[in-house]
Amino acid sequence: MSKVNIAEKFSKIHDYYRPHIAAELNGQQVKLVKNNSAFVFHHHDHEDEMFLVVKGRFRMEFRDRHEWIEAGEFIVVPRGVEHRPVAEEECWIVLFEPPPLSIPETSKTNVPCAISNVFDVSCPNVETQFITNANHCLLRPLVSDCREAKRFLDRRNLPYTEINIETTPGAVDEIVKHTGKRAIPQFVIDGEWVQPYVPGEGFLYEEMARRLGVAP
Repeated sequence: MSKVNIAEKFSKIHDYYRPHIAAELNGQQVKLVKNNSAFVFHHHDHEDEMFLVVKGRFRMEFRDRHEWIEAGEFIVVPRGVEHRPVAEEECWIVLFEPPPLSIPETSKTNVPCAISNVFDVSCPNVETQFITNANHCLLRPLVSDCREAKRFLDRRNLPYTEINIETTPGAVDEIVKHTGKRAIPQFVIDGEWVQPYVPGEGFLYEEMARRLGVAP
């Protein structure tokens, strides 16, 4: 148990729209996130969200209206309500929300599946965490990039948890929440969401190998 310096924590965050878990209490997670642009409209079926502005300001847009949230103010978005945060300049936000729903034990396996999309990758030098939610699925994951991602991990004997978006409710919603787009496959490495390929160019072998501490 120790105090947390919010400014210091935010100073270590260099990406946008990627929440970092700062603490947990009473079944809630405290997340820090930096925004600097418009997110996508989305909603959460199973949890409310609280947005507290520490620095800057952002506009919370709903389908029928919007509200500006200034530094020192917060807003609670009820579950099921479509919304999107829009920041015209860098904004520091503290999020309060329940932990994502757990993944069924049947999906926590290293056994390859026919369909792949999001991978929680474990390796000797990297602590990993996968975050998921519950809603509905919109993507068709049986694509070559997903198969190549599996081959990359399997050939290097890296243990991982494979999340199948067609059988895990809300996986698509969570991908959009953490990456701002509907793109697969995704790796989640030490809580960070990483797209391991560039559309039209292919899999990022060297970058993924560097991140995971293995040979390309």
